[in-house]
Amino acid sequence: MQRIVWLIAVLLLVLAVPAEVRADFRQFVPRISEYHGFLTVDSSYENHEDTTNGRGIKSKDFFLRETLQLAALGYVYDPRFITFVLKFSGGVKHESFSIGPRSEPFTTMFASEYTFRMIVLPEHPYNLELFALRVEPLTRRAFLQSKSVAYSKGAIFRYKKKPYFFNAHYIDNTTDSPGGSYSTRKYGFLGTYYKEMGQEKFYSYSASYDHTSSSYTAGGSTDEAALGNTYFLKTVSFSTNAAYQQSSQDRGPYSLSLSSKTMSVGERAHFRLPWNFDSDLAFGWSRNTLKTSGGTLAPHDLSVTTRNASFTITHRLYSSLFTHYSFGYGALKSDTGRTTTLSNNLGVNYSKNIPWGRMRVAVSVGRTTTDRKGILSVPNEPHAGVSVPGSFTLNNQDVDATTIIVFASSPDVPGQLIPLTQDTDYVLQPFGNTYQITIVSLPPDFVFPGTYDFVVSYTLNNAESKLRTTNLNYSINFELFKDTFFPYYNHSTSRQKVVSGIANELPWNLTSDSVGFLFAKRPFTFSASYITVRSNINPSRGWRTEATYVKSLTQNTQMQAAANYSSVFYPQGTGMGGVSYTDRLFGTSASVQWRFPKHNMYLDAVGAYSRDQSLSTSNSYSLSSNYVWHAGKVYVRAGATVSLSDSEFGGGKSRRTDQYYYLTVKRQLF
Repeated sequence: MQRIVWLIAVLLLVLAVPAEVRADFRQFVPRISEYHGFLTVDSSYENHEDTTNGRGIKSKDFFLRETLQLAALGYVYDPRFITFVLKFSGGVKHESFSIGPRSEPFTTMFASEYTFRMIVLPEHPYNLELFALRVEPLTRRAFLQSKSVAYSKGAIFRYKKKPYFFNAHYIDNTTDSPGGSYSTRKYGFLGTYYKEMGQEKFYSYSASYDHTSSSYTAGGSTDEAALGNTYFLKTVSFSTNAAYQQSSQDRGPYSLSLSSKTMSVGERAHFRLPWNFDSDLAFGWSRNTLKTSGGTLAPHDLSVTTRNASFTITHRLYSSLFTHYSFGYGALKSDTGRTTTLSNNLGVNYSKNIPWGRMRVAVSVGRTTTDRKGILSVPNEPHAGVSVPGSFTLNNQDVDATTIIVFASSPDVPGQLIPLTQDTDYVLQPFGNTYQITIVSLPPDFVFPGTYDFVVSYTLNNAESKLRTTNLNYSINFELFKDTFFPYYNHSTSRQKVVSGIANELPWNLTSDSVGFLFAKRPFTFSASYITVRSNINPSRGWRTEATYVKSLTQNTQMQAAANYSSVFYPQGTGMGGVSYTDRLFGTSASVQWRFPKHNMYLDAVGAYSRDQSLSTSNSYSLSSNYVWHAGKVYVRAGATVSLSDSEFGGGKSRRTDQYYYLTVKRQLF
């Protein structure tokens, strides 16, 4: 009733306005300047089989989706006053999926999405963008997940006029799903002052702040702030950066409370000195803390303070001799231990023209001393963009495996960390002097397989030792006969010695030599190399060859072919005391691309074969093709990929087959 009263009041007010004024109001009626619509039909069929000794998993998936997309672009009063974009899409999908003996019934789902964006004063130095959108994707196998709808709305203010640049934003995201709903809100700003003074001189100041809060059962929040400045005065430049991040997570669906803080300050300066000398100075300080309680994890309270400094001086003599020296200092300190590192490195690069081309020689020597005492903490070690299933290795050696805790960054709630369970979600394996973490499964929050970010915290073993590492590297390379023949030789030596105390990890001793060449004369290239690695941890020796052929057969037809072969012998296997074996790998591939410009068509075909023979023997075959055709308002894309892989090992045989076919037809309606 109240809305009706307000509507009548507004209508009476409009009618009371004189006709001349109402005519002026019509200029503010939104006008459509451009519009279009598309109808898209996507279809695909997948068939996968993965068996070992005749037993395994088979799955099939048939997917069909029809989508209607409408979009309109327009303005209010004048394109320089307000512009807007309005998009709407609606669709339906049909899917039949089966895995093993379980077959899901034929499923039909409907979904709709919209996007609205409006920019006030789009061509001015300052403007305001308002947006609102709804996302409800129709993806394959969505019925295996909880169907969810995401909403986002917000505002972005921008100012851009030298020397000032400013951006302020507010974003509100909400996700509704059968399992519940949660929201995240983010607001912040980024400001920069940039001033040019001419003659290669400028300076700048910047500041930023972001706050993110989420309500997911108990919720959490993250605050990030940064300050920075840069001065460039032709022969001298220096910069300063300071950053702060704080995250808190209350007892959520995994009954885990978590709090972490990171503070850092960095300074860097560069000097152009007389007589072709250059110098760099750098200093950094940071502190990282992590506290956890509740859930299935034991309480953790980890902190580490890092200090580092470096000095580098370089000299260039004409264009042939380049010399550099660097000194580095690093210190890590926690409540129960510390590590100090000192390093010195000297290098020389020499280049000279010779009768048949050019010769390059490089030599470098270095020494690093590491002094460890007590137990050192390593909180919040990031590992971003990991493909799952997949693996990654820790950044430090001599890790206490019993203290490792692994978190996965939530794909839905920014800043939320989800604890993983060993031997259920991940497997821990020794890898040289450190550990490798292999992700084999993930909680229901994640779509598996996929790519995600992980955070690992742990401590190092108790140590009272001083290690010295000496490195020597030298190489010689040639570019001969008008850049067609490139022979080379590389040598690298790294030796570690216990100066005092007792080291928990085994000091390594590694020497590597490689000799080879590359021959390149279009359309052929051929390379060969022989590599020996003498080491007390993982020695090996072997050679590798590769040949490629790339040629345009006609103006619109190109062919590519490649073949490679390698044979590497591991006398100790992949670890100390392992079984010796030889890894032989052969692979070949060929592809052809055809273009038909007159008919707006493109077609390609790719085939590949590989054989890997080591402790087991495997053969892999694959064939794929893609077709694209565009004519007027119609776009067609189709393709197929078929692959087969079989392996024989001590325990039997395994086979994996994959088939994937797809067809997409898109029609512009208007």
